[in-house]
Amino acid sequence: MLNGIKVVFLDVDNTLLDFNACSRLSMEKSFAECDLPFEVKMFDTFRRVNDGLWQQIEHGTLTRAELHHRRWTLVLEELGLSGDGPTVEKRFLEHLAQDAIPVDGAYELLEYLFPRYTVCIASNAPYEQQLKRLTNVDMLRFFHKHFISEKMGAAKPSKEFFDACFAQLPGVSPQNCIIIGDSVSADIRGGKEYGIHTCWYDHERTGSRCEEAEFAVGALVEIKGLL
Repeated sequence: MLNGIKVVFLDVDNTLLDFNACSRLSMEKSFAECDLPFEVKMFDTFRRVNDGLWQQIEHGTLTRAELHHRRWTLVLEELGLSGDGPTVEKRFLEHLAQDAIPVDGAYELLEYLFPRYTVCIASNAPYEQQLKRLTNVDMLRFFHKHFISEKMGAAKPSKEFFDACFAQLPGVSPQNCIIIGDSVSADIRGGKEYGIHTCWYDHERTGSRCEEAEFAVGALVEIKGLL
């Protein structure tokens, strides 16, 4: 068990909210509204394209605005479908802001953490979207701070993102913090390089190891044994 922890940074997508399930549902609804055929297997193409674009954002080679402009155009091209990418993107974001599906154990974890630590959102997703989704599932009340890259001026895993977080946490050192998330590149690597304790959540239940993470769990409730 970790001692001396004061602050818990929590990722949102595929950590507290099931982004895969939410985005698949949003994709299906958007395609229906845009008169595009939808098959579940198409979601794999979206995931691959979307993950690649977000990795570029993490590396600082793509802006969020560029992602929103290009994402569905690229997906439709790969699927061989003719449609207007920006229109699909607009519909997709509208649905995604509503379609919030909690990960198993998320409420139990938040209820455990909230009275014991300063609990902070640490997310790269759009600010209003994340707050709305967390509100829709009654999770926002469990957070003391909202560290979302759109408002922080930098994205995970950059040093600048964490610098901006600690500017709002006077008297707290990285050794007093832990970051919990599913992304090795954004959450684990970013936290480790800043000197923050790290816990990788294996959202896909792969059973694989994460060499860069100090801790790893396959279920959110396991985190209660660490803190």
